Amino acid sequence: MIYKHLKWLSPTQAEVAKCSEILTKTTGIVARHLNKRISLPISLLLSRRGVRPNTITYFNMLVGILSGVLASLGSTAGILWGAIFFQLASVLDGVDGEVAKLNGTASQFGQWLDTISDCMTYFVFLIGLTWGLYRHLGDPSVLIIGTLSLASSVLFLCLMLIYLKKNSRSGSLVTFEKDVVNGAVKEESGFFSHFIHYGRYLVKKDAFTFIFMMLALLGYSESIPYLAAVGTSVASLLTLYLSLKKKPAFELAEGTDAKS
Repeated sequence: MIYKHLKWLSPTQAEVAKCSEILTKTTGIVARHLNKRISLPISLLLSRRGVRPNTITYFNMLVGILSGVLASLGSTAGILWGAIFFQLASVLDGVDGEVAKLNGTASQFGQWLDTISDCMTYFVFLIGLTWGLYRHLGDPSVLIIGTLSLASSVLFLCLMLIYLKKNSRSGSLVTFEKDVVNGAVKEESGFFSHFIHYGRYLVKKDAFTFIFMMLALLGYSESIPYLAAVGTSVASLLTLYLSLKKKPAFELAEGTDAKS
């Protein structure tokens, strides 16, 4: 069932079916209950006007860069607005994929472009935030934690990309989750299975961007690099373990964020 607030757009049966399919495949808690309420109406309007998904992705890259620039200013307001724009980039991240699905223009290139956009946005924001907090607090330890966060994030990303390159023709990180993480939840047992099942939601973009924004709103922005460092370090170790354990699938998996 699509959200009631889409009714004012008078969607066609085909649009209703596509939107329902998008919602059904959306597993992120924040994405499903917050982000999609904003992105789907935008996607319907843009798809009707023939806007290309890649154009939306390029625009979202600019929003991501802006989030890092604002966070790097070193002021409380700058860091807050940086976190808000980082959350906005997370919302808009769904628009290009939704437009691609609504118009039937999904492609492998679009998947890789979206993945590059996601990674660039995250790294630009984290670098900007680290520098901004250092300017704001004057504490060198912020630079150390920020560097650790970046290093563990790069490792986490590289492990997923290596798996995609070797075992599928998809450029979407969602493919890794479907193939490896979901498989581990079914294959493992006990605490480890539950830890993977619930922990995966915290490393989804929709979740951590929202958490970062709320921490900035509450005045705890200095804790963001620490959370990023811990989260990505744990995720990297689990990803390495699961990637080595998982048998190659060698099949095309389009993922829910396929775009063109």
